Amino acid sequence: MTVERGVRALHLRRKHLQGQAPT
Repeated sequence: MTVERGVRALHLRRKHLQGQAPT
């Protein structure tokens, strides 16, 4: 399914952004 793939990509992207962002 594409929906699950999109959710997984979003989660991965969010984790990467959070890890790179010095928030």
